[in-house]
Amino acid sequence: MTSLLSGHEAEITTAIATTVFVKSSIVILAAIIIGHLASRSAARMVAVWTMSLGALVTLPFLIAALPSWSVAAIDVSHASLDTTYGMAAVRASAGELIFLVWVLGAVVSLIRLASDWRAANRLARRASSVADIRMIRLLAAAARIVSCGKIPQLRTTEELSTVAVIGWLRPVVLMPADAAAWSDDEVLAVLCHELTHVKRNDWLAMLTGRFVAAVYWPNPLIHLALRLSSGSREMLADEAVLDDRLRVDVYAGRLIATARASNATPQLSVALGFATGDVDVRVRALFARRDRRPVSRRFGLVGSLAALPLLLVLAAAEPWTCVPASTSSTTAISCD
Repeated sequence: MTSLLSGHEAEITTAIATTVFVKSSIVILAAIIIGHLASRSAARMVAVWTMSLGALVTLPFLIAALPSWSVAAIDVSHASLDTTYGMAAVRASAGELIFLVWVLGAVVSLIRLASDWRAANRLARRASSVADIRMIRLLAAAARIVSCGKIPQLRTTEELSTVAVIGWLRPVVLMPADAAAWSDDEVLAVLCHELTHVKRNDWLAMLTGRFVAAVYWPNPLIHLALRLSSGSREMLADEAVLDDRLRVDVYAGRLIATARASNATPQLSVALGFATGDVDVRVRALFARRDRRPVSRRFGLVGSLAALPLLLVLAAAEPWTCVPASTSSTTAISCD
């Protein structure tokens, strides 16, 4: 079998894959720690995860564009293995395998994402436009409560048992068929939750998270990051019902009932489902003493200015250097 990569190319590929894996893990771990410290505020958690996912999107480009900054105190030497045991060929094979598996997994994940996106849009097109005057009136009332200027299409479907938002430029709110039997208080509160997603462009943030997870799929931490970022967005949207015009207890009851019903039916992975995430945690958060203040522009600016130089340093830093044993000038680890 002819090798797709030369030994040198395979070695470089292995180093790049390892570097991206390690540095992305550092970004995610930092976000988990900072998010935990900010866990009393859903708005701040969302801000932390938004900045972190943005950092993960730009990280590979920064690694490629920035000059390497060597911070290695130890040189790793493997020349003796190359000559004595033929490990250069082994490393070439391993590097090629890592490269192919990573790329293949990313391609499969992106194809699945595109397929899920098409399935969600097909379902939205199959859904029926809502002509119920009561529903249209409650949608307008919810838009006024949450100050949402982008009014989505309201459609109903028998294929879902939960409410869901699909789309960004032309968003659609899908209502289950049995929503017609819900009380006005239930419908109004649920629509306030969904219109908060529309107002904040959360569907686009969710799609970006899915894209990042597809690219970084070998890193198990990315899937934890995706779950935590999604949960923080849902908790922030839940806070829209903490309004004097809405009944929190009615909303909590509808959230629990919808979660139970949706457990037995298929879910759209490329949609903002109403009863997703840890519903028990979401319900408890509604009645807990928490910081409900929105994130100020100053917080976002200060956070970005603090994170940017750290991200640049992380992208440029080169923690190890591989050199032949005969030319190593610092402490050398010989692989023989």
